[in-house]
Amino acid sequence: MAVNLDLAKKIKDISTVRKTREDVVDYYRDKYPANWKAKLAEEHRAFTTSKSGDMMSKKNIERRFQSREGKSWESRKPSKAQQEEYAMHGEYLPKKPPSAIEVHGNVCVRYADQPCEPRFINVVLEGDEMEYMLETMDMQVIINKYMMIDVDDPEPTIAECPCHGDDYCECSFSISAIEED
Repeated sequence: MAVNLDLAKKIKDISTVRKTREDVVDYYRDKYPANWKAKLAEEHRAFTTSKSGDMMSKKNIERRFQSREGKSWESRKPSKAQQEEYAMHGEYLPKKPPSAIEVHGNVCVRYADQPCEPRFINVVLEGDEMEYMLETMDMQVIINKYMMIDVDDPEPTIAECPCHGDDYCECSFSISAIEED
């Protein structure tokens, strides 16, 4: 399996900027599961100021993520200033990919040694399938879903052909985010 840059660009185009504390925290929890609080606090310093006008200390930022008075940090609403900090920090981070997508249109495929041909597909990727897609950014994941086989099947019966490749085949597919309710 290989990264498809056109596919990666289409998913990036429908991804959203991280704007909230939860968006920022989710990024750090996913990327640094063992020490997300420390890493977030370290990088968040650039978006904060203390009462004296200097960067806030890492320790002060980490305190935001401690339980207080029997309440978890998640149940406390960030102040307006903190909301602005997280919005600025979110712009610095990679965009938040959608949790589910719909792929609709023609994709070039090849069966065994046959020439490439366009196939009309309309598939939805969500959950584990979407996570695998985000890890690989490979068109084969979409084709396997279309063929109703495991998205990570190492030996599919129909394989991806490059759009405009040696066996010229026209791809014209779109990807749209499926909004959560």
